[in-house]
Amino acid sequence: PSSCGAQVSVLRDVDVRPDPSEVDNISPSALNRLFECPKKLAYGRDARTKGWQRPTTRTALGMVAHGLTEAVARGGGSVNDGDHAGWLQATWDDLIAKQVVQLQKAWPGRQVPPAHSWPGYAVTKVRLIRSLARRVPGQAAQAERPLGQPAGMAGAQPPLPWIERRLEDATSRLFGTPDRVEEVNGRLRVIDLKSGVCQGDVTDSQLRQLLIDAGLVQGHLCRLPEDVVVLDNQGKGEGGVVAAVGCDAGAGVRGAA
Repeated sequence: PSSCGAQVSVLRDVDVRPDPSEVDNISPSALNRLFECPKKLAYGRDARTKGWQRPTTRTALGMVAHGLTEAVARGGGSVNDGDHAGWLQATWDDLIAKQVVQLQKAWPGRQVPPAHSWPGYAVTKVRLIRSLARRVPGQAAQAERPLGQPAGMAGAQPPLPWIERRLEDATSRLFGTPDRVEEVNGRLRVIDLKSGVCQGDVTDSQLRQLLIDAGLVQGHLCRLPEDVVVLDNQGKGEGGVVAAVGCDAGAGVRGAA
């Protein structure tokens, strides 16, 4: 498998054209593909051709790093067992094993290289585990997780933080699953986890996704998040402040899009 991202396999039939279909709803990532390469989105939506795009060692490594980060955010690795570092290592190994299985299924007849030889494996593992080891679960809960719900909560909503909770807006027909929505020091923020080695400055597509997610959060809380943040595998964040647009979820989402 290629290590250069989720690549589209060699076309077996150059005459294949994706069937047109109505887009009933769309996610921020799909919207980014529409802006960047409409054909890629079309082929990905067609049942005959969507299998051409397969996972790689790079995407598998990103899934592992993302999964470990969210496992810690959900309270995994309790300090009560006295071995938080050991839990991080064991969970990493388990997630790697699962991704190897997924690669083997996606690339039948091909040999999946050992995980330790994947590009970026060592630096991602060391940086991420070192960063997460500093986030002792019990302390993180006190420092970052608010008690109760923020003011202006619209309807019955689960308490923050929200981790990979699907949000929808019926007016714009956009939906999204923010990696994390949390309130820290009175500021509501939306976080996008980027666990790869090469995360640099926030890209236009990342900012667009975060702003759409912020609009979706506003529709559920009647409160626009103050901050959007891209968090890398060292726990360092970069993002921006969201301008207020009022308590209109549809307007907030459409403005971001």
